[in-house]
Amino acid sequence: EVDSSKLVSDTFKMGVQVNGKIRGEIETPQDMPKGDIVAAAKNLASVKPYIDGKTIVKEICVPGKIVNIVVK
Repeated sequence: EVDSSKLVSDTFKMGVQVNGKIRGEIETPQDMPKGDIVAAAKNLASVKPYIDGKTIVKEICVPGKIVNIVVK
């Protein structure tokens, strides 16, 4: 017998893009709010060089899929 409750994960991985290019990946809990997901994406070491000192125009977050940060 299959126990379907064991098939569901508590966390998921999301790609992080800066200006449409993949710059990293984060693993977040299922119930994490969008604001916290974007903050975690901004704190990635692989993302910081691309956003430091630049103006963030837009932050797009699709929970469970992707975070895109548009900078100018």
